[in-house]
Amino acid sequence: MDAEKGLFQASRRRFLSTGAGIVGGGLLASSGLSSAWARNLPPAAVSEDLRSHILGIQAMPAWTSVRQLLAQIVTDPALPLLAKTTLQTVGTGFTGFQKDVLEALLVMTTDPAALAATITGKPLTKAQRLMMNRVRGTVSENPAIHRLIQAGAQLKGQPAVLQADVNQVIANSRLPVPQLFIPNNPPLSAVVNDNVALLNSSAFGQIQQAFIPLLQNPNFVGFLRQQSPWTVASFMPRATVLALELPGGIDPPLGPIVTDVFNLLAGIVTIIALFFDGVVVIVLGIIAVVLAAFPNVVDLVSRLSQDGDGDNDGD
Repeated sequence: MDAEKGLFQASRRRFLSTGAGIVGGGLLASSGLSSAWARNLPPAAVSEDLRSHILGIQAMPAWTSVRQLLAQIVTDPALPLLAKTTLQTVGTGFTGFQKDVLEALLVMTTDPAALAATITGKPLTKAQRLMMNRVRGTVSENPAIHRLIQAGAQLKGQPAVLQADVNQVIANSRLPVPQLFIPNNPPLSAVVNDNVALLNSSAFGQIQQAFIPLLQNPNFVGFLRQQSPWTVASFMPRATVLALELPGGIDPPLGPIVTDVFNLLAGIVTIIALFFDGVVVIVLGIIAVVLAAFPNVVDLVSRLSQDGDGDNDGD
């Protein structure tokens, strides 16, 4: 554990882009998955073709618009308020992992201006760079982030499971976009509405249309297994994230609304961390997270519409 902690601390300057790869490789080797991870990977020419496809998506004007919408979501003051309120009202029912996810979100949103610049790709001032380095360093020590990276590293060695996760992301893309609904809880309302606005945007529709054929490529899973553990983890369904580190494998009775709220916030944590990662294939994880969270947004809007539980306690 000391060696693993040292690896994470060594990655503070570049957060997950280097450290995650080292830790992920060590986990794979120790769990006997190295040979499985290396099998059935696409040839270099195929990988380059898929990478070019991704770069083409990132060059689309719509991708710039999507990043602006994401910046709006992650810098809305309602986001940390919702995370803090959720911890205060139902935190006693959360596992340590779930608490750590929300605490990571609170750290990530410390400096909204610097975070917005990171998301949109604008140059950071010296003060902002120092702030974001401190944020990355703190987040890199969060136990939930460690667990998510480990899960992504393990998933690399499970191509059949990863293929099922990719198939689910494709299936999620066919869900109808929910109608805008404003619940009684103002911070929850703002975060839900921000997400619905993204899903309803023409820019996201264009990116999604270009993205799905990439997922349907028979060589895609092999290509994905070549990426960082964090990118791979972004394809995990929200239910898998929720199940991490549950005591005795038993899901605490949080209630469906609280569960959906947690999943929504966990997805936003992953989106921010992917921008911290800063790899070329960032678009892969971002769109996967949005589509993976899609059912939770739909369910949350539906449940709030039906029972009006605006206090976010699952009653």
